[in-house]
Amino acid sequence: VSDRENHRVETFDRNGNFLSTWGTWGSENGQFITPKGLTVDHSGYIYVTDGQRRDIQKFAPVAVYLPIFFK
Repeated sequence: VSDRENHRVETFDRNGNFLSTWGTWGSENGQFITPKGLTVDHSGYIYVTDGQRRDIQKFAPVAVYLPIFFK
């Protein structure tokens, strides 16, 4: 779940139980200003859009930042 107010992403299991949170406010790789949405591809990679940064960040399935490919 993208959490715009707290500049982070929250993860939950299939039953809705909270698992973890990651990300902080900022404009560096792996940080967010206003994360607006996210999707997960068939391999488990996570793509997070940021309205202020106007980019898409890609993360490995374990929330490890990977280089930006859209800006």
